[in-house]
Amino acid sequence: MSIPQPGNVEGTAVSQGDLPLSDERMQFVNRIAGSQTFAKARQLRDILCYIGMRTFQEGAVSIPEHEIACGVLGRRDSFDPSEDNIVRVQFGHLRKKLEQYFATEGCNEPLLLSIPRGSYVPRLEPYTAIKPIPIPDGVAVLAGNGHEKWLGWLMRRWVWVVAIIAIQAVTGAVFYRLGGAVQRTSPPPDPIEASEINGAQNLSQKNLIAQRIFRTNLPVSVVITDANLVLLQNVLYKDIPISDYINYPDNILSDKESGSLGHALAMAASYRYTTIGDLNIALKCDEIAQMFGTKIVVRFARYTNVRDFEHGNFVLIGSRRGNPWVSLFEPKLNFFFKEQPGTHAFYFENRHPARGEQAAYYSVYDKHGGDVSYVDVALLQNLAKNGYVLLLDGAVMEANEAAAQLIFGNNLPQTLSRLIDGKHPAGDHGPIEIFLRVHAIEGTASSIDLVAVRPLQEPD
Repeated sequence: MSIPQPGNVEGTAVSQGDLPLSDERMQFVNRIAGSQTFAKARQLRDILCYIGMRTFQEGAVSIPEHEIACGVLGRRDSFDPSEDNIVRVQFGHLRKKLEQYFATEGCNEPLLLSIPRGSYVPRLEPYTAIKPIPIPDGVAVLAGNGHEKWLGWLMRRWVWVVAIIAIQAVTGAVFYRLGGAVQRTSPPPDPIEASEINGAQNLSQKNLIAQRIFRTNLPVSVVITDANLVLLQNVLYKDIPISDYINYPDNILSDKESGSLGHALAMAASYRYTTIGDLNIALKCDEIAQMFGTKIVVRFARYTNVRDFEHGNFVLIGSRRGNPWVSLFEPKLNFFFKEQPGTHAFYFENRHPARGEQAAYYSVYDKHGGDVSYVDVALLQNLAKNGYVLLLDGAVMEANEAAAQLIFGNNLPQTLSRLIDGKHPAGDHGPIEIFLRVHAIEGTASSIDLVAVRPLQEPD
């Protein structure tokens, strides 16, 4: 069979036994690679065409990582995948690009091309698309780049606030059902898989941070970002302190704005939206809680109060701009999230720079096409000093998500573990602060660097 062009295939059904011949499959691959979605992703185009040729023309059933690194990405024969993760990173970006293509330009394709995780061999299967929601002319959808970026765009085009709310609803609806907080006891599955037992043992024995958050009899509360709070602050050019957030949004919007902008802001402020990154972190925490049989509570920032922090363990996601409860613990931190007057640029102030450290760390756009942002990870005691609070205090979504993946890994990197252990006397693992630099491409973290580790002093 020949593959129809996307514009003429609506309603076409393709059976598994009716897949195209090898040349037609390569035409399909080349059409995807030549689409607007891949227009500015030359390296991803090269990878896609290469694995398409190896699979559909040469019949490869597996493609080694070393072959892709040397044959497509220009690495030398001495390439060691255990030391260089470039292939895995690029395939992560490629999978996201393919998802983007089939959700937009390729929504009428009769076939779906995907790359299963754990493999570098593409797969074709019949595709029934979910038609995209029409978006008004002039509205751009900025996916996966963190709420600070699309909110900055929104400030310049506030007339589309309502349209953005409609798009956000896909993610927000998940958290609307939380009703402010969902509480569950998370016992391990029955029967317990050996891999889960090993995972819990690794976390309990080697990960000092996971020990203090999950290896207790205390419930764990994951407090997720109020994304619309960030929107409101960016549009109004103001910080909303925790004292005002208690009665938010009525006390903020009253007599501040009028007309269509005020109406749009009131609508935005009234909903409960968070980011997809917060969702991923909450799911990761739930996974760890299941390993330990720990009770987990997911809380929306707006439905949390000061007294909650007097009992139990907490994971606070985001900076105080989206999670004002972070400000309860900011006086103890060395790296302080600030706004530069005039430019409204956000950065981390290093209150006590050590040798070789900068006094300030700004997020920047790298000339090679990648974002550089920062996240401050801090583990402190709760307000009553009977539990712990973990802060993932980053300016953008991908920074917080990358930090969570590092901190909640089965094994902390040895360098970081030694630094954490070495900051306190043996057996006295006190409060600690870890400052990280995150490199991201198209909203996905590609690498993470350790900038500084600080012991923190808790007042008596």
